Amino acid sequence: NFGAFFSRSYRENDFLWGRLHGVDRLIDIVLSSTPAALQDNPGAVMRIKQKAFNAVLDQEEKRLTKIGKLIAELRHEISEIAI
Repeated sequence: NFGAFFSRSYRENDFLWGRLHGVDRLIDIVLSSTPAALQDNPGAVMRIKQKAFNAVLDQEEKRLTKIGKLIAELRHEISEIAI
């Protein structure tokens, strides 16, 4: 379906989720080659991911002007993750 093609807010939504998913996967890939001590520390991994997710949101917030509410909701959800 091509709904996102015709809607800037849908394109922004898809773009942001793609970036967040990409950074999540990249962190997992890098961590898969680190010592087991880091891999077995979910709190440390989650802190790394929180920083990365917030960096993406910081970078994209000024460009993605149609999905401010989603960005605010994501910031809240990221801050609520228990470490």
